[in-house]
Amino acid sequence: MTLYIKSEALANVIVPTALDAKMLDANNKLMQYEYSLLDKDLDDMVNNMAVALQCPKDFILTSMFATLSAVIGARVKLWDGKHDNYPLLWFCIVAPSGSNKSGPLKQIIKPLRRINRQLYDKYKQELSDWELNGNTGPKPVPGAVIINDTTPESRYLAMANNPNGLLWHSDELSTLLDNMGRYSKGGELNQMLSLWDFDDISIDRKGEGRLLIQHPFCGIVATTQPGVLASRMNGPDFIDSGFVPRWLFCYPAELPKRYYSDRNFSDEDLKPWEKFLAGINDKLADIDTDSPMIVGVNNSARELYADYFNELQDKVEEANGIKDEYLSAIYSKAQIQTLRLALIIHVLRWNDIPAGMTVDDASMAFAKETMEGFINSALRVKQDIESGGKHWTKKDLYRELYAAYPNMNQSAFAECIGKSQPYVNKMFHQR
Repeated sequence: MTLYIKSEALANVIVPTALDAKMLDANNKLMQYEYSLLDKDLDDMVNNMAVALQCPKDFILTSMFATLSAVIGARVKLWDGKHDNYPLLWFCIVAPSGSNKSGPLKQIIKPLRRINRQLYDKYKQELSDWELNGNTGPKPVPGAVIINDTTPESRYLAMANNPNGLLWHSDELSTLLDNMGRYSKGGELNQMLSLWDFDDISIDRKGEGRLLIQHPFCGIVATTQPGVLASRMNGPDFIDSGFVPRWLFCYPAELPKRYYSDRNFSDEDLKPWEKFLAGINDKLADIDTDSPMIVGVNNSARELYADYFNELQDKVEEANGIKDEYLSAIYSKAQIQTLRLALIIHVLRWNDIPAGMTVDDASMAFAKETMEGFINSALRVKQDIESGGKHWTKKDLYRELYAAYPNMNQSAFAECIGKSQPYVNKMFHQR
């Protein structure tokens, strides 16, 4: 049985009789980090960075997922027996100003910045040689693995020139959102949706005709503040199109106090991560995006995923039953995102298992637990958007729910929510 709130303030919140903790309660632990499958060097680096930068490990792991997805790019895909699943995901770290959400991200993407500089030096040399040879042969194009906020035309040209894939880094999500539609008056949103779906994109370039980009790979990682979500992502275009549910938000309910730490974190401390990424790139160096490495799913992992898929599908149906398309989209997109995330986690373990092979139950279980954390964050984002940024505590919701059913006595209400009558009585008398 499910109760539906009649309060205007909570019109879009579902309150099951057991009070789904993922929807209503502040969950401090976004990701099940104790089940991390990182090797010791990377695990030590994460712990050291978290202490030195005074930030949650969730921020670091989210940044690692985004960065590794760009290194893998379109060279590896997970085949689940029905669909190709590339590690293309959009991540956004959400926290108030002063939470150091950008610090760990900037550290983790440093290896990509260094690769970009190397590729640019290589491009300058090739361009110089091309010019010395009388401009014969194809003109060299600049290589890249990471780009910043720029015009759509520049971004799509970068995708065309780098078929393996790119990571789009936006230090502030509001910049990305403000730029959408600035140049194409709405067409940019449709292009973005196609991008997440790994569909071909066709663009018109002034004076140069139409450019067809086949299966462009462009992951995104951004940071933002909670208020930006409520004010910038609340439009019907972003919600109804499914744009917002395509994002994986890292949005912890509580953050550690950022007291001063004497712990240092230097480029030397980042070397395990840089070494790991270089090793992955070397393993994939000879793989062409036209013939990507195919990773399967073993039987135990498939069973885990099937159970989780069905669990999510039940939530999709429940959301559809109350005509909450936004909530339905969160769970339906999670069915896809889990497989993409499982592939990233699988590659993250290549120090301990042979490259390629199949996704096992350990990787799938970690993907599922991590996905639950991202869903928790998505529900917090949904609450922010629908409430205009007001955060409801569990007791706020209890009180609002009780007020919506004035004919229900405290004993019946306590039984409905699985609490004792004294607990309910005490809660209602607290300010």
